[in-house]
Amino acid sequence: MQWVDRLRKAEQQGRDAARHGWDKAMHHWDEAESKLRQRMRVHPSSCPDTAASGNVPAPEADQTKPNASTVNASTAPSPEASKAEPDKPIVSIHGKDVDEKDVDETAA
Repeated sequence: MQWVDRLRKAEQQGRDAARHGWDKAMHHWDEAESKLRQRMRVHPSSCPDTAASGNVPAPEADQTKPNASTVNASTAPSPEASKAEPDKPIVSIHGKDVDEKDVDETAA
C-alpha cells in the first residue's frame, strides 16, 4: 500500500500547486486591475468659486500635465480659422506629393 500513499501524496501536491498558482495569478490580476483603475480615475478640476469659498481644498497643480489654464491660446487652433479655409486634399502619385499645378486634369 506504500505506492497508493505515494500516488495520493503526489495528487495532493499537484492540487496544492495548481491552487497556489491560481491564487497567485488572481492576486496579480487584482493588483493590475487596481493599478489600471487608479490610472483611469478622473479627478475633476476645482472651480475657482468653490476653491475660494473654502469648502473644497484646492488640489496641487501637476506641472507635467497640461490643463485648460496652462495651454497657450496661441498654440490652439481657432475655430474661425478652420471655417475660413477648407482643407485641400493631398494629391500623391506613387507615394510622392504633387502640387495642383503639376496634375494633368485631362489624363484622368
